Amino acid sequence: MPTERTEPENDAEKLLLEMARIGEIADVSDLTDNVIRGAFLRELATQSTKHGIHEQGVRVKGAYISGKIDFTACSLAQPFWIIESILEKVIRLRVARTRNLGFPGTEIPGLKGDGLRVDGSIFLSSAVFSDELRLLGATITGDLDCIGASFFSAAGFAINAERLVVERRILLLNIKQLEGGIDFMHSRAGDFGDHRSGWPNKGMLIIDGLVYDNLGPEENSAASRIKWLQLMPDTQNDEPVYFP
Repeated sequence: MPTERTEPENDAEKLLLEMARIGEIADVSDLTDNVIRGAFLRELATQSTKHGIHEQGVRVKGAYISGKIDFTACSLAQPFWIIESILEKVIRLRVARTRNLGFPGTEIPGLKGDGLRVDGSIFLSSAVFSDELRLLGATITGDLDCIGASFFSAAGFAINAERLVVERRILLLNIKQLEGGIDFMHSRAGDFGDHRSGWPNKGMLIIDGLVYDNLGPEENSAASRIKWLQLMPDTQNDEPVYFP
C-alpha cells in the first residue's frame, strides 16, 4: 500500500506549513486551488516537532479538506483549528488527547470523539454539522461552544454526548437549526447554557442524570424549564423521567 506523501503538494499546503511555523493562520480562501489533504493536516498536527510547528498550532481558513482526518488515539501537542472551511469526510478523534480544537464556521459531515480528552475548549460557533456530533465519554476542561451552530441528523441524535464532562460551560445558544435528538445522559457541566433554539422535538431530549452547577443564562423561568423537561421521552404515565 503506497505511503501518503507528507510534503506539501500545492500552494495551499505550502502556505499552511509556512504559516504554522510562525504561529499564523493560513488563509487559503483566495487561492485557485484551496484543497488541503486531511492526511497532510494530520501529519503536521501529530508530528509538530518534526515540522517545526509553532506553539499556536495548525490553523487554516477557507480550505476544502479532502480525504479523512483520523486522529484516533493520537496526541496533539498544540491547538488545531479549521476555520470557515469544508470537510469532505467525518473527522475522527476517538480516545485522542488534544489542546484547543476549533471548527468555527466550518461544514462538517460528523465528528466522532468517543473518549476524547481536550485540555482546553472545543469551538464550534457557526459550524454546520450534516451528521452526528458524537462525544461519548469525552472530557473537556474548558468550554463546549456551539453558539450559532447548525446540527442535522437524518436519523437519531444530532448531538450524542452521553457521559460527557465539561468543566466550564456547555453553550447551546442561538442555534440556527437543529434536526435530530440531543443526548446528555449522565453528563456533567459547570454551566449549562441553552436556549430554546437548541431544543429538539418532543421525545428527542435525553438528560437523565445530567448534572450542572448553573443553568442559564436564558430560559430560566419555571414555565420554560417545564416545557424543556416535557421534551424528554414519555413514560407509561406520560411524565418525563429526569434523575439529576
